[in-house]
Amino acid sequence: MIYPTLTLRQPYANLKMTPHKPSETRSWPAPKACRMGQIIAIHAGLTPVANTLDEYDVGEETVALMMRCLGITDLRQFLTGLPLGAVVGICSFIWCYRTSYMDMRRPDIPVLEPTVFADTHDRELGDFSPGRYAWVMNPIRLFDEPVPAKGKQGVWGWEMPEDLHEQLIADGDILAAKDQP
Repeated sequence: MIYPTLTLRQPYANLKMTPHKPSETRSWPAPKACRMGQIIAIHAGLTPVANTLDEYDVGEETVALMMRCLGITDLRQFLTGLPLGAVVGICSFIWCYRTSYMDMRRPDIPVLEPTVFADTHDRELGDFSPGRYAWVMNPIRLFDEPVPAKGKQGVWGWEMPEDLHEQLIADGDILAAKDQP
């Protein structure tokens, strides 16, 4: 079965698979093929965001936050131990919105962020500057063994190995094709 797939650089690919980062921010909106409940595979690209602490442009506090969110205490493991060039897990696509909506709140309209994003570090771990798009995805499964795959830019189709697909169906993580809406 072929699944829409989004390539992210590490550590963001693994962070997306935690409850701490519900949104992935992009400069472009999610394609129409991404609909609510759609399974999206998360691919870790071959190149991490940085190879050394000095190369990170987010500051040491944010790097420490990323490490806590990933349950990593060793800086070397954080810098070199995350999988590259592989699909690391699957998420369920929820919705996509323009980040500028975050700043246009009105008291008469219910605000979604405090309930949906409570106890997350979404704002610290993403670029929510105006004019960007936040793709909200719920992590379903971080694979025990990342699946090697060549990534692409944009959303691309990844053919999930049949044995993994059958296991995810058996575990109740995804529906069989005949049961999907």
